[in-house]
Amino acid sequence: MFDLNASEWQMMDGGYRRPYDASTIIRSLEISVQPKQDFWDEVWNKLYHQHDVGVASYAVMPWLLKIYTEKNWID
Repeated sequence: MFDLNASEWQMMDGGYRRPYDASTIIRSLEISVQPKQDFWDEVWNKLYHQHDVGVASYAVMPWLLKIYTEKNWID
């Protein structure tokens, strides 16, 4: 799992195959009291585009699991 302060986040491609720093949305999710629709809109728009994903899309996954598990958001 990449540290959220790691510079690698800035070089990872999202769903558009362009660099997208997904650490910013992970940080916003960490401080949320509940998952918000605008978070998921950004995930779908930036990390998944017409069935394309990038390295950032995969790097976000362990963070999603960690946050959702810690906050007991998994139903």
